[in-house]
Amino acid sequence: GNCIKIKHNNGLETLYGHQSRNLVRCGDKVKAGQIIGLTGRTGHATTEHLHFEIFFKGHRLNPSSVFDNANKSLQQVTLSLKNGVVKTQRNYFAKN
Repeated sequence: GNCIKIKHNNGLETLYGHQSRNLVRCGDKVKAGQIIGLTGRTGHATTEHLHFEIFFKGHRLNPSSVFDNANKSLQQVTLSLKNGVVKTQRNYFAKN
């Protein structure tokens, strides 16, 4: 199905799949909050939904290690990669 992969400046990549229509093209620069596509039911999907994946330097992450669902915001974490394992460290002194 239709998908978009965004490369962020900090080593993160986010993938958005099963879209009915992509609203950006390969090489486009996108801004925070910009609508990049419309949800859909492409590929082998049986219902409309967004397939979301997040990667750090090519390694898949659990999105809950980066997103704070309760507060609908990004967590204040530092990511590092050592021996093929992504580690997260909470930034306790970061401003919210």
